Amino acid sequence: MASKSAIKDPSGPGKVDDTGSEAGDPRVSSFQSLAAEGDILAKQGDYRKAIDAYSKALNLRPNDKNGLVARSKCHLQLGNAVLALEDANSALKEDGDFFKGIFQKAEALYATGDFEMALVYYHRGNKLRPELNEFRLGIQKAREAIDNSIGNPRDYKFQPPVGARAISTAPSGPSGGMAGQANVGASGGGGPNALRATAKSAGLNVQGGAGGRAATAGAGGGWPASAKSQKQLLGELYADKEYLEMLAGDKDLLNNPNNSIVSLVTDALNYLDTRTEFWRQQKPIYARKKEASRLQTKAINARNRQLIAARAKEHAQREEEQRQREKNPK
Repeated sequence: MASKSAIKDPSGPGKVDDTGSEAGDPRVSSFQSLAAEGDILAKQGDYRKAIDAYSKALNLRPNDKNGLVARSKCHLQLGNAVLALEDANSALKEDGDFFKGIFQKAEALYATGDFEMALVYYHRGNKLRPELNEFRLGIQKAREAIDNSIGNPRDYKFQPPVGARAISTAPSGPSGGMAGQANVGASGGGGPNALRATAKSAGLNVQGGAGGRAATAGAGGGWPASAKSQKQLLGELYADKEYLEMLAGDKDLLNNPNNSIVSLVTDALNYLDTRTEFWRQQKPIYARKKEASRLQTKAINARNRQLIAARAKEHAQREEEQRQREKNPK
């Protein structure tokens, strides 16, 4: 009589399917190969193809928590925090104490700017697995992001946005008022908005990231960041954003749109917009200025310490030379 095969760990990738089939089941073999392919692609940085591989594997085993977490990581690498959060939630539905799912949900919440809930899940994971550094680091960065977002209002003087002053001085009346406000920013003829309209007319998906520009504007209180603020937030990426916006306003591209180029440009602009809003929430401009001032003070103090040490060394050398001259007078 043939012995029954040992029951495998259900948390392992592709060991046993939901029906309890043995490892010889071709569906299980296919799941394992697809999951392994996704792992390899993710390590190589090809996250889109990795997502495709994980999705095919999850079609065979929709409730595999390791596969859901792996796909969530890929979504997060591409800036799709909402999709990453959905996969993390699905993984936790299968096992509420799955520490990888808890960590991934915390990371996705942090990426969406929900730092308070991210801190809750970092603490929850740290309670389950206190030996892991990832949860301690997550707690630290979530606390720093919350402190930077809240800040101390007494230390800073805020100026009303330029857009707010412009709208407040706009004429009101039946023909003005809200109608005039609705036209602000909506009447820009060229640039990224025109390219996005072209992309929509071509049937392309221009949402990108965690909801595109609409989500970005809503999350940031409704006012778009100024060029100066964007430059401070994006840093080296601001030059790329300028190039993409110049490309988006190119007349040849608008008149004769190439679907692949339009899709790439709109996706890239949407991604930079979501990143700008995330970084604005994570570390606002005033917090960056405060940190820059602190770093500058730290650098000055370090340079002063080096100068003091160098002068002390020179003084000691002069004293030694003086003693040698006194011992051996000419």
